[in-house]
Amino acid sequence: MTIAADWLQPLHERASYDVASALKRLMDAIIAREVGAEGGDVPDDAPDVDASMMAFAQAIGKGRMASGLFGGMDMAREVNAASPARVEIPQQFKEADLINDFGDVTFNEAVRAFRQRYPVMRHVADQLATQFAPESLFWVSKAANESITKRVKAVLSKALADGTTVQDFERATRRIAASTASWSSSYLHTVFRTNLASAYAEGRRIQARNPDLEGFVVGWEYQAVGDKDTRDNHEAANGIIWSVEDDATAKLMKVPRGFQCRCSHRMLTKPEATNLGIVDKLKDKRILKRSGGRIRVVGGVPRDALPTNAEMVFLGGYNG
Repeated sequence: MTIAADWLQPLHERASYDVASALKRLMDAIIAREVGAEGGDVPDDAPDVDASMMAFAQAIGKGRMASGLFGGMDMAREVNAASPARVEIPQQFKEADLINDFGDVTFNEAVRAFRQRYPVMRHVADQLATQFAPESLFWVSKAANESITKRVKAVLSKALADGTTVQDFERATRRIAASTASWSSSYLHTVFRTNLASAYAEGRRIQARNPDLEGFVVGWEYQAVGDKDTRDNHEAANGIIWSVEDDATAKLMKVPRGFQCRCSHRMLTKPEATNLGIVDKLKDKRILKRSGGRIRVVGGVPRDALPTNAEMVFLGGYNG
């Protein structure tokens, strides 16, 4: 991948900050609702739960959308570096635009601004917008709502059983706020960061199948980091090559495969595949494996390179 972490990092930091802020507002809204239900004082400006849930989904959608567009632009740059005439790269493109465009505006406004600014990326934006629309991510807000509400109600039940006052309950909810802040930090460093990585990979995949590039990007090669933290099946998947048109294998080879997975896909262009003598094999959707400087056909994805059951659940639940 050609875009350095210099720009992915601030993009992810901004997205994570927006999600953390939205999650805190949702938490405050739930606490206010539960305190009010027990006769406690609720500030006039207490946030509404339903509105806070939608804002949380908006923040997640915008973060994933921006990361996906980043991946699409990165892929366009890779293709442009390999064959400048193949794809147009807007000379005025600035990575900071993605951070700014997806700031304090709605999801649809952010997408509209990006499409107008960079027409060459419209096909990527349109496909990603369907996947990452806040409405399609509202289940995440519901899950957060249920989790926080369960914590608040548990404290309330204990307070009532102990005969404590609403004021005691309010103090207890502040402790919930602190524990939920810890939970949100864990969420941002695992689930949401991984969601951003999957969105980035999806943007690359969509760009590779851009009709303007038809026949140029012909395959993908799985690349594992190969250090002591690399999972065994990820290491076994290193070097597996498949056709860009092979959707079944692509599903098994999706990255990231799990939380904090650092694997990636390298594109294979037709000129490179021709030099390697594998163009016809990729056309036939044969699966290959690069190892020790040789490339050989394998009957399918090797068993030791397949995602684990837990990773298959992850891929279905988070990578969509």
